[in-house]
Amino acid sequence: MTRKHQETTTRPNDAVMISPSTRRLAKHAILFLIGVVVFGLVVAAAAIAVRHHSVDRSSHVELRWTP
Repeated sequence: MTRKHQETTTRPNDAVMISPSTRRLAKHAILFLIGVVVFGLVVAAAAIAVRHHSVDRSSHVELRWTP
């Protein structure tokens, strides 16, 4: 069972003949996309936090400056 499974997994790779360089590029592209998604989520969270903080700060600043 294991040998047949290994053969079926190795044959498509040999048929496609993916070169190591393209595999590296694919790995880097996937890692880059994951990084972009994580960076986007962090930026979105930061933007939301800054919005909430800026609203609080502006109200506090107005209260401080009025007296």
